[in-house]
Order: sequence, then structure tokens, then C-alpha cells
Amino acid sequence: MIQVELHVNLEQSQGLELGGIPRRGIYEGIPPKSTQVFGAYGLARVQISHAVQEMRENGYGAEEPSLLQRDETMDILVLPFSRTSSSRDIPAGVEQFLCVTWGYCKVLVAPNSEDGRVIHIVNCAHKLSFPPLYELSFEEGLWGVKEPSETRP
Repeated sequence: MIQVELHVNLEQSQGLELGGIPRRGIYEGIPPKSTQVFGAYGLARVQISHAVQEMRENGYGAEEPSLLQRDETMDILVLPFSRTSSSRDIPAGVEQFLCVTWGYCKVLVAPNSEDGRVIHIVNCAHKLSFPPLYELSFEEGLWGVKEPSETRP
């Protein structure tokens, strides 16, 4: 399972709710036994759309997105992907957040205490209006980064 977590402000969150994205509770944070793939600070100025495309090409289907309350100024937009999901379209309101530059992006691998499977978490914060320095790459679960020019035709 892969869980994409995007930090959105309250105005963006309200727009997503109006677009039909359900609110499902409170964000519990990063699992304590997570391993950070790109070190403690993760990546800066990164775009994740290429990685999402690769996940879908490798048989990961998008599940229903939802919103979780983080604090009084931010919410978390959660978009899960799994191999057991039939591929559904990602709502346009969510798709727009996959194609932006994120100031910070951490990729974590965490054990799922419920069934022992591994969960990959892509946690992004601080939406920027700058072009990306890096493009996240899924590489069949071996996560990598590329320069943006390498990933675009």
C-alpha cells in the first residue's frame, strides 16, 4: 500500500469538501517505526506527479481520497493506492495537488501493525509556486529522484 499525504490549508480543504472529498477524522502523524527513504529532512522543491503515474503503471489503483484534520490551520489530504484496488479516476480537485511543487517531501516506509504489510508514505507540505528542482520517481517501490527534464518528454 502507498499513502500519499498532502498538507492543505483550510481554504483548500473546504474546496475539496465541496467537491465531494469526505472528512474522516484526525491525523495521527507519521508512524513511529518509519524509515525515512531520503534522510531526516527528505526532499525540497519536488513534484510527485511522475511517481503517481509510475505507481498507476505498476498496477497500483487509487482508492477514495479523504481529508484528516491536522490542526486549526491545516488538514491532510490522503490519497491511498493499493494493488487490490480497481483503478479509479483521481478527482480533478485532488489531481491539481499532484502537479504542483512541494517545498518538502518525505518518503517513509512503515510496518502496518494491523496485518504486517509495509506501507509506503509520501508526505508533502508547503505548496510552492516555483518550478521543481526534483521529480519523485517510484521505480517499482525503490523510490528515487530525477531532474525534472529527465521525466518530461
